Amino acid sequence: MAAPDHTYAGLVSRVSALGLDLAVVAATASAVRVLPEVVWHTITNRVSPEWLTSACGLAAAVLPFAYFTLCWWLPGQTLGQVLLGIAVRGHDGTQDPSLIQSALRAGFGLLLAPLWMVGLVAILWDPKRRAWHDRVFRTVVPYVSRRRKTQ
Repeated sequence: MAAPDHTYAGLVSRVSALGLDLAVVAATASAVRVLPEVVWHTITNRVSPEWLTSACGLAAAVLPFAYFTLCWWLPGQTLGQVLLGIAVRGHDGTQDPSLIQSALRAGFGLLLAPLWMVGLVAILWDPKRRAWHDRVFRTVVPYVSRRRKTQ
């Protein structure tokens, strides 16, 4: 078995980034769910209408999926990953994952979180430090440079 390649993020970096992301998503989803109704009540001095309550609940429910999908697809990094200097890349390590890869990866992680967490243990022995979901969705998570290249 080959030694792990240390250009790829290890278990501690990835779990730490995930913890930061979960805190961001939880706080944001809570704000999306509650704040519009509070503002409505403050302005009108009435209970918010059912459509507003439903819309806020739906937006808060969809927010985690949208956050992970869009962050992995567009910049290749969630906020937690930016702070820890890691990114999700396609299997070759050079490109951001496609929209389909990002959406499937996010959906799997959110719907089957316990399996996602157990699969992270594979990072300990995989040469490219891939978790089970990285193998399934053909992604890697390398450390990335914080310096921008100038041309």
